[in-house]
Amino acid sequence: MGYYDEYGNLIDSVREARRHYVSRWDGLTLDLIAVFPMELLANFLNRHLALYHLIRIIHIKLYFKSLQSRINIKYDVFRNTD
Repeated sequence: MGYYDEYGNLIDSVREARRHYVSRWDGLTLDLIAVFPMELLANFLNRHLALYHLIRIIHIKLYFKSLQSRINIKYDVFRNTD
């Protein structure tokens, strides 16, 4: 096991090869990304994306409510009819 350094020298020390592999983004990091189950990431993002959209909707409703009180105009379109 080994690698060639930037000067073309063969580094065959296991300890140095391990340190080199772990410290480079195209070493251990890229291998971990390659074997990560993307289904877990997709499920995680889908659940949190729905929560993000809900928070945005609430924020927009509060924005229009504060805008209505500041400029003294009623926006019946944005009022909840439930």
